[in-house]
Amino acid sequence: MKVLIDDGRAEVDAKGGENGQTPLSRAAATLFDATVRLLLKTKRVDVNSRDDKGRTPLSWAAETGAEGAVRMLLKVQGVEVDVRDNEGCTPLSLAARKGHAAVVRLLLETGQVNVDSLNDNGISPLFQAVVHGHEGVMNLLLAAGQK
Repeated sequence: MKVLIDDGRAEVDAKGGENGQTPLSRAAATLFDATVRLLLKTKRVDVNSRDDKGRTPLSWAAETGAEGAVRMLLKVQGVEVDVRDNEGCTPLSLAARKGHAAVVRLLLETGQVNVDSLNDNGISPLFQAVVHGHEGVMNLLLAAGQK
């Protein structure tokens, strides 16, 4: 893959697959940190590219708990941290629902997320954490909400 990327033959930002994901979104969703790193190094990928569900690479990385990918994406200038998908879910709410405390912490540390945001069904990240029994995430969100 590196050879194809290096010589410019690979369309590194092409959308495809069943959800119209870019290679960066797919790599972030499947925990392939080395691929995420390689794609970001090309500087030819749109880190805010949205698929058919309105999700970005950061959204997918947050939902799957890909801490390494989240760290890399957050370092990219211009990355949209509090972006909402087609259902109004943010990376924070996706990570909270799945109980990914490390990812929730990283997102909160940016200072760019709304801890009280509601998705299209009126559900907050805190509610997601409570309903799914993610106590660690609950505590992080409660602490962030008190600041």
